[in-house]
Amino acid sequence: MPRYRKYKGSDKYHFRYYHLSNNHPFLVVLVLEEKKENGKTLISGFNMTTSVKLYNKRSGKFIKLKVNPDPSNKKQSFIKTDLVSLKPSKLFSDPLVGWHLSDEDIKTIDEMISKKYPKLKKRP
Repeated sequence: MPRYRKYKGSDKYHFRYYHLSNNHPFLVVLVLEEKKENGKTLISGFNMTTSVKLYNKRSGKFIKLKVNPDPSNKKQSFIKTDLVSLKPSKLFSDPLVGWHLSDEDIKTIDEMISKKYPKLKKRP
């Protein structure tokens, strides 16, 4: 995996691939926060999936997005509401170019964060 690159785009949220371990498949994460702590960059965010089966099994744990942020994929996509908190940047890829949330999906995620994680720092 390439070394960490800071996101320099203008989107409120961006996406990265997340690799838990060598034997675990890549996940896509909607990045909520990147911060430096003790000289290391840590990333927090929410996992994304296109698995309708997983969504149907635990629908209360997911937000259904109106538009898939991956422009090359037309499948329905879902954001898991459990926070992936403060993981080392070495587990993440560079920001995914071209992936963007719709304005409506940004509002939905903002509402979920304010209800479920009110202590998280407010984003612009």
